[in-house]
Amino acid sequence: MAETRATPSELLARAEADMDGLLGMDAVADAGDVLARDEWLDARAERVEAPGDKGKVRLVRRVTASNAGKIVGAKPFKSSPTMEEYARQVATGEDKLPLANVVRARWGHYMEPVAIKAVRDTFGHPTVGCNRMYADQKDPSISCTLDGVIIPSDDTFGSDYSLCHALVEKREDGEVLDVEWAERIARYLQSKIGTVGVLEIKTTGGFWVDKSLKTEPSEHSGTWGCPEVWAHQVQVQMNVCGLDWGMLAAVTQGNALRCWIVERDQKWYDEVFRPAVFQYQGALESYEYEHDQMMSAKESDDA
Repeated sequence: MAETRATPSELLARAEADMDGLLGMDAVADAGDVLARDEWLDARAERVEAPGDKGKVRLVRRVTASNAGKIVGAKPFKSSPTMEEYARQVATGEDKLPLANVVRARWGHYMEPVAIKAVRDTFGHPTVGCNRMYADQKDPSISCTLDGVIIPSDDTFGSDYSLCHALVEKREDGEVLDVEWAERIARYLQSKIGTVGVLEIKTTGGFWVDKSLKTEPSEHSGTWGCPEVWAHQVQVQMNVCGLDWGMLAAVTQGNALRCWIVERDQKWYDEVFRPAVFQYQGALESYEYEHDQMMSAKESDDA
């Protein structure tokens, strides 16, 4: 975990030179390797003794922060799968994204450096891209990929809220920017000088923004109305990397920026997410066994 006694300039220098050293962790994948994280996770699956089930072993698949919402059963859409349904999809290979979604995801990856710079220019605080994968040191089956970090500094670049492009009112003397949310975040960042926060980037259409304009806390303390599945992801990132707060920044419709602050919720991670991971791994093992049996029977019939 980053030392809060360090000055902002020292933290920034560490982040730019040695992200692993800043976090006190060793990355398990880097840069382009992170794009192949699904293959990495499959390759690193291993059999371990099941907790509370002495003498038995189970196949433990790695789970990533980006899938946290599915594992805890968050349903942002009516068509979103339950945890059991998601485990079955993974076991049978039905979870593979259609090509159009893969293309969008890759474009999102390419846009990350631009969005990271937009956050810096909007709030005036240093941001550093990362794109490295880390594993929970207590439970290596849980991992996350960081897009970057934000390091609030008392020596800011100055803010430019016009990047937010959140026009809400037209008057005779022109258009008025809705910057109340940005000013609230700016005050929060000022209170975090000398610390490091997770910076998660999203590129999306307007749906999430239209649904998530609230600024009051939601499920996680201090989350400020962040879309649930994204809040879950940032929670896992913070808990894995030992950071206490983070910012989720969404570039919407190509030309608007909306950000949320998420504060670490250790109780949610320990009492909701970890048990859900264990249940997911058990369901996945069961569905994989059923799928293997079915495929074996089919091969026998074909023979």
